[in-house]
Amino acid sequence: KRKALGWEDKFVIGSVGVNYEDDRKNFINLVRAFKTFHDRHPESLLFLSSNPTSTNGSDYLPKAIADLGLNKVVQWAEPDAYFLGHVSDKAMADRYRAMDLFCFPTRGEGFGLPLLEAQACGVAVVTTGASTGPELCPTQYLIPVGESEWEWFNQEWRPNVNADSILTVLERAYADPDRSKVTESGLAYARTYDWDKVFDTYWKPVLKEIEGLKT
Repeated sequence: KRKALGWEDKFVIGSVGVNYEDDRKNFINLVRAFKTFHDRHPESLLFLSSNPTSTNGSDYLPKAIADLGLNKVVQWAEPDAYFLGHVSDKAMADRYRAMDLFCFPTRGEGFGLPLLEAQACGVAVVTTGASTGPELCPTQYLIPVGESEWEWFNQEWRPNVNADSILTVLERAYADPDRSKVTESGLAYARTYDWDKVFDTYWKPVLKEIEGLKT
């Protein structure tokens, strides 16, 4: 799988998410952190399963990547396939499994499904230590949010971890001799969100309550 993707002999950091105009996934700080990480570890590669042009048509992200001199070490998912939903579940799972680390320094999530997908595919996760990160990744590498890293946006405070904060945790995960144990714990945790378990634990009581209201 790694050979087919051209990732053999690479340390691959991946991220998955929509490139919104407000950079909610915090891709700019991720690529800034990766610049320093790659300077230290030339075998590293960043894979973005995202849209290069943001949801409002801006090409700010590929321009930033080019300005940082990262064009040769940042790979994108195929833009047309990404937008049209032509990436199969198997292909997506193969990409997750080929990563060494999954990095998701989000500034806020409603749920954060990629965090569970990555863990379910056996990838250690680096993510923001706020929003849904602590709930969905309690055994993974959480990026602490400093007091100065909160921003007021659209009637709420959002975490906005900076490049240095992301880099510190990427380095910790990279050097961790027990990263395989972190991966195993993530796999076990992701199973708690198995569809049958979620249905039995959450949906059945709700459906029973609704049924009771009808009588």
